[in-house]
Amino acid sequence: MLLSFSQLHRRTRAIFDVALKVHLNIQQRDIEVGRHLGNRILRWLDRMKPSAQIRGSLPVKPTNGAGSNTNATKLVTNNTSHLKAPSNGQTSQAPGI
Repeated sequence: MLLSFSQLHRRTRAIFDVALKVHLNIQQRDIEVGRHLGNRILRWLDRMKPSAQIRGSLPVKPTNGAGSNTNATKLVTNNTSHLKAPSNGQTSQAPGI
């Protein structure tokens, strides 16, 4: 039985799609197992020596939803009022120009 190019392409593509789906499922399972095993190791290490603080504390999120960048911007814009302009009306050019 001879297959045309389009039939062969469809069949090859279908086989490839199945192989890719199987590979992705195995990869996802490996990631879950690795995460579970890593968390178990961290809990065991934390139990062995709590003072090491291996897992650390949970990050604290801002309660108002705004990031800390807004406060830094306000500080920069508010602190520019202390700068003085040249009193004699000259600009900052190189001498002799």
